[in-house]
Parts: sequence; C-alpha cells; structure tokens
Amino acid sequence: MTEIKLLQSSGPILAVKFVDSLLLSGEGPHLVANDVSTTSRVFQKLAFKKNKIHGIAVSSKNVVGLWGGRSLAFESLAGLLDEKHAIEELAINDWIVHVGFSTDGEVAYVLTSHNLVLVINVTTHKILSSKSCGEKSLLYSGYVSVTGTEVTVAAGTVMSGIVIWNLATETIAHNLKGHEGSIFGVRISDDGKKLISCSDDRSIKLWDLETGKNIATGWGHGARIWHLQFFQKNTKILSTSEDCTVRVWDAESEDLANVEVFNAHQGKNAWCGDVNEEIGIIATGGSDGRLRIFDVQESKREGAVIKQWSPESVSDATETPFTNNEIFKEYVAVAGGVVCVTSEGSLFFLNKELQWKLLLKDPRFAGFSLVRSFEIENVVVVTSKDGTHLLIKLAEDGSVQEQKSFQTEGLKGKVTNVLVTTDIDTMMMVVESPVPSDPFVLYVFSSGLDVKSTLKLPKPDTRFVSSSLAYDVQNDWILISSRYTTLVMYELSSQTLLHTWKKFVPGDTVSSVRVSLSAKNKVVFSVVIRDGSYYYLEVTNEIGEIQSSILGENRIQKGFLEGMLESDNGDILLYGFRSSQFFVWNETQQYEVFTETCGGPHRQWLFKRLEGDSFMFMYTRASSINVRVTGKFPLHSRAINVGNNGREIRSISIQQKVRADRTNLMLTGSEDTCIRLSVVDDAKHIKNVWSERKHVSGIQKVKFIDSNLAISSAAREELFVWSIDDTYPKRPYISVLATLAPTSANPDLRIMDFDTVPVLEAEKTVGYLLATVYSDSAIRIWYFDLKSRSFKLLVEDRYSTCCLLDAALITREAALYLMTGATDGYISVWNITEILDSSLSVSGGKCLLQSLKTDASTKLPECLVKQQIHQSGIKSVDIRSTPEAVYIITGGDDNSLSLLRLFSRNPSSLEVLSLVANAASSTITSVEFIPDSLKVFATSVDQIIRIWDYSVDDQLTLEKKEYVTVADTGCSAVASIGDKPIGFVGGAGLSVYSLEI
Repeated sequence: MTEIKLLQSSGPILAVKFVDSLLLSGEGPHLVANDVSTTSRVFQKLAFKKNKIHGIAVSSKNVVGLWGGRSLAFESLAGLLDEKHAIEELAINDWIVHVGFSTDGEVAYVLTSHNLVLVINVTTHKILSSKSCGEKSLLYSGYVSVTGTEVTVAAGTVMSGIVIWNLATETIAHNLKGHEGSIFGVRISDDGKKLISCSDDRSIKLWDLETGKNIATGWGHGARIWHLQFFQKNTKILSTSEDCTVRVWDAESEDLANVEVFNAHQGKNAWCGDVNEEIGIIATGGSDGRLRIFDVQESKREGAVIKQWSPESVSDATETPFTNNEIFKEYVAVAGGVVCVTSEGSLFFLNKELQWKLLLKDPRFAGFSLVRSFEIENVVVVTSKDGTHLLIKLAEDGSVQEQKSFQTEGLKGKVTNVLVTTDIDTMMMVVESPVPSDPFVLYVFSSGLDVKSTLKLPKPDTRFVSSSLAYDVQNDWILISSRYTTLVMYELSSQTLLHTWKKFVPGDTVSSVRVSLSAKNKVVFSVVIRDGSYYYLEVTNEIGEIQSSILGENRIQKGFLEGMLESDNGDILLYGFRSSQFFVWNETQQYEVFTETCGGPHRQWLFKRLEGDSFMFMYTRASSINVRVTGKFPLHSRAINVGNNGREIRSISIQQKVRADRTNLMLTGSEDTCIRLSVVDDAKHIKNVWSERKHVSGIQKVKFIDSNLAISSAAREELFVWSIDDTYPKRPYISVLATLAPTSANPDLRIMDFDTVPVLEAEKTVGYLLATVYSDSAIRIWYFDLKSRSFKLLVEDRYSTCCLLDAALITREAALYLMTGATDGYISVWNITEILDSSLSVSGGKCLLQSLKTDASTKLPECLVKQQIHQSGIKSVDIRSTPEAVYIITGGDDNSLSLLRLFSRNPSSLEVLSLVANAASSTITSVEFIPDSLKVFATSVDQIIRIWDYSVDDQLTLEKKEYVTVADTGCSAVASIGDKPIGFVGGAGLSVYSLEI
C-alpha cells in the first residue's frame, strides 16, 4: 500500500514559548519542543491538520494553549511529553487572535478577529460565555491581560486604532490613536499599567493605560514589526520585525532608546520571540525555519568583560608618564594577555585580570614601530623603520623572561611591514621593504630567541605589497599575499619562488591566508579578500610543476572581511567590519555570532577567539582602549534547526551518486538568489554546507548534470556551471567553473530551463551539449568544453512569441531530439541530429564529439511534433526513456496532469496515454517519475502532494495524497536515498517525505 510519511520539515516559525528550559515552537501545524540547554529535540507533534500554529500560551497549571486560524488546542505539558498522547484539535467559527488564561488556569479567554472574547473551560472545552465591547472592528492583533481578577482586552484594529476594554463590564476604557496603518502587535505589561504597540508605520509606542496617553515612541526597525513583549519587570521591550532583526528597547527612557540589535534571521521576517529571564536569553523564530538564541545577560556571564581605558588611566595604573601626543599604536595577543605599544616606544602588558604593567620603554621604537607576536610561545617582536628588531619572551604574569635584539641589514629601503607565522616548534618572521629589488628576508627563530636561519626570498616581478603569511609545514612551502590579490609561494628548503598568482581573483587586498588542509605535495589555502570574498585555493606539485585550482569561492552579503577561523565543530567563521560595526559571521550555519559597535575599520584593533564560543575584541576609539570579552554562553548553541533560505525555494536537485559516507548532496535555489549546497544523510537529516551568492537575480533552475558538476540559471540571462569537489574529509567544496555570457549588453531575459547531454571522446566526457530556453521564446543550443571552460553557440532560433518553460534533450539509439514546453500549452519536438552532424554524432544513445564548426550557428529544423497538451502553461515536465519509447509526464497551469508517449509507433506523433483534467485544485508546479516504479510524484499550489500510478494500461490513477505544510509549493525532487524513494518538496520551506510504494 502506498504511503507518504513526513520525515522532516522546515518552514516559517510563527510562535515560540519558554517553559523553563523547554522551548516550544510552532513549526507549521506541528508543535515542537527543544531543550535549549542541549539543543536536543524533545518531541514533535501534529497539532492541527492544516492550520499553522500562530500562538502559544501557558497557564499557571502548565496547560499549553495553541491557536492558529480557526484551530485551537489545550493540552497539559505532561500529556505533550507523553509520546503516545495525541493533540486534540478544536475549532471555532472565527479567526483566533490571542488566547489568555485566568489566574487559576481553569478558564481560557479566546479573542477573535471580530473583537469577540469566548470564555472557555480548559478541561471540558465548553464555551461558558461570549463577551464583546460593541466595537466590531476587524483585528490584526490583540492581547488578553489577566491581572488578579481583572481581565483587560487590547484590540489592535486594521484602521490604526487600539481599543482597550474591560471583559467583565464589556465597556471601552480607551481608543488609542497615534499609529498610521494597521496595528500588528499589542502587549500589556504584567502589572496592567502600560501597553506597547506596533504598526505599519514601523514605530513602537508606549502607552499609559490609566490616562490613555502615549508616553514614548521608538524608531529603528526598517520594516513592519510583528511581535512585542515586556521583560525584566517591564523595564525592557523585545521586538521582532520583517527586517529580520530583533531589538531590545529601554522602556524607562523618554524616547524608548534602542539598547541592543540582533541580526536574527535570513531572507525575510523574524516572526516571533520569547524571553527566558531565568537563563537570560531570547529565542526567536523566523521565515527561515530557524530558532535563534540571543544572550541578554552577556555582561553578567563568567569571564565577560566590558572595559575602557584612557591613556591617562593607563599612565596612572603603571605610574608611567605619557607625553602630550602619546597614543596607543598597536595591540598583539600573547598567551597571558595583550601587549600594547605607544607612539613613544613604550610597551605595556594587560593581563587576564585587566591589570596594566609597563614592560619597557625603548626610544628606538618611538615614532614608527611594528609589533607582532608568536602567541603560543608568548613572544613579542618589535621592529623599527631602520630594521632593528627586539624579541621579548614573557612569563605568564607578563614579566620579561628574556629579550634579544638584532638588525636586518642589506636592504636598500626602510622596513615597512613584518609578517609572522608559527607552527609546531617553528617561529617565522618575514621582513619587507618597499624597494622591488630588495628580497623578502625570512627569519626562523628557536625557542631561545636565537636566529636559527636567515633566508632571502626574491620578490615576484610585479607590484607587491605584502599583507599576510601562511606556512605549510608538511611541504615546507610559504605563501605570501599582497594588497593586489597577488600571491607568491616559495619552497624554503631551496629558497625558490615556486609560483606567482598575479591578480588571481577580482578584488583588492588579501586580508589573510591560512593553511586549511595539507598533505604530501598538496595543500589547500583559505584566502580572504577584504571586499567580502573568500576562496579555497588548492595547490599541488605532484608532477614537478605547480598546479592550482579554486576549490571553493563565495562572498558575504555586506561588509568587509579581515579574516577567517574555524569553530570547534568545523564551522567557518568570518570576521570583519560592516559600517561602524565589527562582526563575526558563521558562514556555514549562516548566522551572526558577535557584533560590536566600534566606529568602523579605520582604527587599531585586535580580535581573538577564546576557548569555546567566546571572543575578545580590543579597539581604539577617541584615543581610549576599549575591550569586550564575551562570557561563557550558558547554552550549547546559538541556533536550533538547520533552517532554509528564508525565501521561497524555486528549484531542488539531488546528487544521484551516494557518497562514501552514505550521504547525498542536495542543491536548492531560491528567490533570495542563493544556491545552498547541503548534505542529506541516511537518516534524511539535512546539513547546510555552503550558501553561494554568485547570482544577483532570482533562481529559475538548478540541476546536477553529473556527480561533480551542476548548472544554475536565473534572470538577467545568468547561467553558471558549478564544480563540486567532495573528495576532502572536512566538507565538499563548490566553485564557479564557467559563466555563460549574456547575449545582450543589458540582459533582461530569464533562462527558464536547460538540459544537458554529455559529449564523449574516446569514452571520456569532454564536454556537454547544453540547451537553454528563454522567457522571450528564444532557443539556444551550446557546446560546453570542459577543458577550456568555454561555450560555443551551435543553434539559435525562436519558438514563437510566448515564454518557454521547459527544455529537454532526448537521446535515442542514433538520434538526438530537443523538446520544449511553453506557456501556450504546447509540447514541441525537433530532431536536431542532422543540424549537428558535422560537430557531433549520436551512436548507441551516446553523443560523440566530431569536429566543432567554426562558422556561425544554425537554425532549428522543421518541428517534428507540435501538439497542445494543456490549455495554458506547462509548468513541469519529466522524461523517462525506455528501449521501446519515451514517456513524458506534464503538469500545467490548467490543473491537469498528462502522461504522453513518444517514438512508440510513429516517430512524428505524440500519444496522449492519459489526461487527468482536474488532477489538482490549482496549478501543478512539479512532476517527477519515481525511480524504479511506474508511479509519478506531483506537487501543486493547493499544498497537496500526490502519487499517481500508471501501471495499468498506462492510465494515471491517484494512489495517495497528503497535505503538505510548505506554502507556495513550487518545486520537488525525488531520489533513491538508502534504497528508498525520498521526496523533497520546496516552497516557503522544505519538507522531506518517505515514499513507501
């Protein structure tokens, strides 16, 4: 018997509520509980058949109230924790806005969208009474406040007013005016004295409920505000917004001062939030299907520091007089703390107890000095312009254990930069002058501060100003980067310049380079570009010459990058500056970890990752030293749930090859222009690995064309070929292999679909035949050469004047066909074998390379088949080839589903085997043949997924249908994972189903 079983779902989270350390969340129609202390899932239960959970409330007796649409449920927490207990869904005849509980927890007050309150017994579910104030305004929001025996209703109307009325007397106390636009959120304080509200006008207003006057108005959100909440004894306000930020406001300030801002979610909408005051955290849910956790008591955590010192305060603490213009120049981290140097050559040490100590004062380093450190060895090196170096080894308490001085000689220019790196028992320092003929001077130090060796490395024959340094100890290679995205690599044993990568990527300064992976004759460097890009560069020397390729590349959405780290669990952490803020961004999980408003990058600063999830950021602002150390975060993680793109997913593709660890790769493309590469394991859990931002317009299609190649298309005629390397243990890497150039200078067309056929030479794939169809009815066929990474246009023609939606290349024994589907409902087929015969040939169902013509492209031949299948657009097509015929399944805008057969009898006819006119109640958005079966998987806008069977006389018969929680259902994919067919459904979220057929 055919069954469809939900395995996993990720979609907008519209409600969250803490019950001690348990975090309840409404994820579609499911109620999910997570233990925030361990981020482990406690349970997931279906609350409503179709309606999403819009709100969660908990009574004094730990009865959980759930509501969404017209659905309602009351369940004890103990019952919810029972695996066998099912939630009982109730219903009323109006949209529910809010639910409040009486003080004793016996009664629930259900506020509806017509400003009516139903008083319901929580145990018997009987409606005890119905209350109204007589004002029948339609409500967008509301709140029922219970203070002792008094019940007050705040009704946020669609017409910008807030009606405050008493439940017992059913009389209006206030009609608050002041907002412009609909009221999206209201909340009454615990003591019943104040109210906060938000509306279309993006403001937050604080009201006095005794007088009905507006006390204060706060501004800051860049879009509509959805949720408000008082906390910390009504002194603070929490808000979540469409702009994806979460803000904390001071309710006691005159102008509702914005005290904290958290960049919470991706895409669009931070829908909800709640505060756990015992732990001191905020939890929020958003459209990206992720639960975020924010620390609102960071300053009180163990190890937390927020401190500022002026030059005068350091002078007083160390009893060291400062000159009038003496300032702090640089900071470096050492094992015991931080070393600072001033413009007059004074070195100070700040220990972990935040105590200052003067190390030394040396006039040789007055005016200009460079300070670097070998942190693990607790060694500092200070360099002057004339090449004088002072190495200082510090004890744990900051006292000077040893110091040695030496001079760099033989340079024609002054020393302008010093770079250091360290590895196991190795301390290296590279000295640079601006004179091109001066070599890089590399020193290797012993633990006793002696110079073990001095190497002179020739500079490359190009403009080069060094910026960072990385040492590969396994191969004895050193990589130096420059300000002009140029890299040079040396072999230290022979002092040989092995390779120069001149302007190897777009951009300006290389902020940092580091060794990511190393093996014999092979190394992977991570390269961070200041303009926001970063790359993984693979370098090999296995055949006696240096070869390199870009394994992975990406860029952040906004900001400038200064470096990269890896967390304990292998996540990539990027850090840099965005406007006036310093930030740390978890690139793997796609969320912000740390921010500090420092005034921007044009200042001295130092960033250091501490143990666990803590960071230290030190910077100069207004001549003072500021330091912030994040304390020990009380929870295991700052994010729960994998989440998704945050915007509608428009295309899904699954890698058919099972990897060595029994996982598959998945690509998704969405309206936020991101392509996400994820890993699907045997348990069908999805882990995001990369979120690629190469596209600048909404994705149309993304498909694997081979186990390590994929193509994506979008608006503005964007088409990228992606290379995926999953041979490394840490993570698969993805990079752009080639870009198809637009056909016009100002491209405005969408590449709606594409298909490929591998082209072979000597039984080896050397390229691909690529067919692309466009929104202006254009058809183009290209040859993509793998070696040169270039495209050659072979065929260019036009279908008619309507938009083409689907493309497919069909190979038979000795022929090649192009098939298209369009908005006019027609399927069209061309035999393109002859027009490509001088370039390609087809034999045994394979496309073979001959010799590519050098002249202009040709036109399509006469159409072999042109047949109307649907009354309007053909939204989706899938093809299954058999030795006897080609089966085609189509789904259309007209809600119909068609099974077709091509080449069975007459090669120029298209047989309609089965047509189901009303296969869905709305547009069928995707269709897929289920592997190893005579069944079809279909999705439609009505949020129902269906399995059809055609095993009996090729007639489509509905076998199973299931409601899917993913709204705006737009795409699907079916793949065999773990020897079972698995269905993936995308839209405003992503759901995974086991198809048991």
